[in-house]
Amino acid sequence: MGILSVDHGETSGFAFIDEDGKLKSRGLFYVKGDTVGEKLIDFHTTISGLVETYEPTHLAIETPSHDRNGKTRLILTGYYCQLLITASFNNIETFPVHPTSLKKEITGYGKSDKEDVAGAISSIYNIPIEEIVKYDRYKTGKYKGDIRPKTAMYDISDAIALATFVYRRLNK
Repeated sequence: MGILSVDHGETSGFAFIDEDGKLKSRGLFYVKGDTVGEKLIDFHTTISGLVETYEPTHLAIETPSHDRNGKTRLILTGYYCQLLITASFNNIETFPVHPTSLKKEITGYGKSDKEDVAGAISSIYNIPIEEIVKYDRYKTGKYKGDIRPKTAMYDISDAIALATFVYRRLNK
């Protein structure tokens, strides 16, 4: 048994937890393409590569729940469907996880923010926060090198949280 999780988006986080609950891998990938079709193909290729590499028995994905603009909603739904299709073709059981349930399981509070989830994941796996949250930094000017406010990406910590959620549910 192994759980692959994907926090899907233009920047996507992934994590893999083995049958013993050990976090074996985590990372980010960036979807490339100029059109929606090109992005969906790139996303599919990357997901297929992750499935081939890790050979998961379960796939954890966050259910779409936010009402964003039409273009964003379209592409996120496309990525979500790609995950479901890839899992189906590879006989992988899917576990769609609602964000509120995820937050409640990981932090104890269903309305936690992303910082709280990242902090909990950092504590659970004893990982420095900088390794699971990517911060955008100023590239020029007097603040060069400083972290830009409100630009953190929580894709890796969210992916680890998804895999952790499913592992706990499977082992209750």
